[in-house]
Amino acid sequence: MPKSVRAKLNILAIARTIPTGSTTLTKLTPNNNCKSITVYGSNLGSNIGFKLDSNTLNNIFISPFIIQVLIGILLGDGNIRKPYKNGNPQIQYNQGFVHLNHILNIFYILSPILTHLPSLVQRRDLSFYLHLHTRCLACLIPLYDLLIVNGKKKIPDTIGQWLTPVGLAFWAMDDGSSTPEGFYLNTHSYSYEEQLILQKALLDNFGIICNIHKQGIHYKLYIRSQSMTTFRSLVLPYFSPSFYYKLFPSSKWKK
Repeated sequence: MPKSVRAKLNILAIARTIPTGSTTLTKLTPNNNCKSITVYGSNLGSNIGFKLDSNTLNNIFISPFIIQVLIGILLGDGNIRKPYKNGNPQIQYNQGFVHLNHILNIFYILSPILTHLPSLVQRRDLSFYLHLHTRCLACLIPLYDLLIVNGKKKIPDTIGQWLTPVGLAFWAMDDGSSTPEGFYLNTHSYSYEEQLILQKALLDNFGIICNIHKQGIHYKLYIRSQSMTTFRSLVLPYFSPSFYYKLFPSSKWKK
């Protein structure tokens, strides 16, 4: 929808955030008697609602599964930034309220690196979306350095080394749309050269054949019909039910 059309629908002067929980954090008291260990690669457990000191924050490490999810989110509409010039990065992610179950699933996955429940935001046109943001963490620096160049998101030549079926699924849920025969990854914000990098990564990693379609002055990736069986088999185990309509547009699953 063009910006001029959206502006005519606006009723509120500005968007507003509706609190969904306490904004205060409880200081976490160190437990020096704990003798348990965490298996490498496992979820570290929720840190929701806790205020952590800088030493604890600098020693938070994220599991391989969380990294894969974050790659998918960041290839889509997710954003990674440094709120402070010399500080650590954080990730921000928005999703429409209609996909509440999906963002709650992401909230559960990312709970080791979050502070609060998702925020409910009412747009100026009275519609709603949900907003998540992670803590500012040193463990997110590799993702920041991978995807941000001169303050802007850019797809690196090495993205194929990071892209897995998990990442592909979360990318497709966030930024995908179906056609009767194929599937679009709406990569409009990326340059033609970046489309080529993503096209190659999908072919090399998964054997998925894509075309690059031009739409106006932008481009987007189209997964061809001959690769849809492969694509569905890879991403279906990680797809939220509210997005099944994207994989099976003519089936019983509807938006």
